[in-house]
Amino acid sequence: ADYLRQLSAEELLSLAQDQFMGMYPIAQLLGDGTVLPAGDPLAAFASGRFNRVPIILGTNRDELKTMMMRDENFTQPLFGVIPRVKDVPLYNRVTGYGSDMWKVVGADEPANAIIASGHEDVFVYRFDWDQVSGNVLIDLGTLLGSGHGLEIPFVFHDVDAEATFLPLAVIDDRNRATAEPLAAKMSAYWGEFAREGRPARGDGDSAQWKPWTRGGDFLVLDVPAEGGIRMERGEITRDDVFERLAGDSEALGGAETVCLAYRSIFGLDAIFGFTALCPEGEACSGAPANFCPQGEG
Repeated sequence: ADYLRQLSAEELLSLAQDQFMGMYPIAQLLGDGTVLPAGDPLAAFASGRFNRVPIILGTNRDELKTMMMRDENFTQPLFGVIPRVKDVPLYNRVTGYGSDMWKVVGADEPANAIIASGHEDVFVYRFDWDQVSGNVLIDLGTLLGSGHGLEIPFVFHDVDAEATFLPLAVIDDRNRATAEPLAAKMSAYWGEFAREGRPARGDGDSAQWKPWTRGGDFLVLDVPAEGGIRMERGEITRDDVFERLAGDSEALGGAETVCLAYRSIFGLDAIFGFTALCPEGEACSGAPANFCPQGEG
């Protein structure tokens, strides 16, 4: 601690220079038992060792696109800067596996653990709005879709980004007509939740947001042309994601691409590498050997 305090701001920031879209890399969280609880959060939830208050959990349908839009395995930079998707169906399929895993670890697993303790006030959503603007140089609809962070202006009813921030201008005069009504309804749900502890129908006219139950009940947030705001049922598990990817060789174009997809999302240094770790001495569905020759992960 003494050593770190004697460093200047410039020296500290020099250790985090790999910026993407104006943001520094995400810091790693340390469960030290003082600032953050020690141990497995899911075990703490399941045993009831948490503040038993109503909670909203949720993810965006295309979470991983925000992280992979500059992955040169699947995109190529125009003029060395502007990413363009090489193969749209492949990009959508690969990022879909990562986005599904995001839903697993960000919503479905903690929701199941919390209700296992007997706490029922758990509300889960999936944000699907993908009407993002672009231009002749950049196809944000494909690159970003309903990517990570895109829901923030909607939750705060701030489609003009006066108080919230998005690195890209994804809402403008071309799509404001679809964004504005959804933002009004989403912010109404969150406002009702803040007032009453249950999001209910938000503005009174929207779909009833029911609590999560085992098997999965979650609210989909989208425009009327894409099914609108509605409840859907179904949960995803880690095994589901890994088993689908392992059996997707034909659609992905062969075993080599399956391995590439695995390494990009679940490899040792990838964003969801931790989800593929097997218990010591055991085999599991996320093991590298199931996806890559000689188990290369």
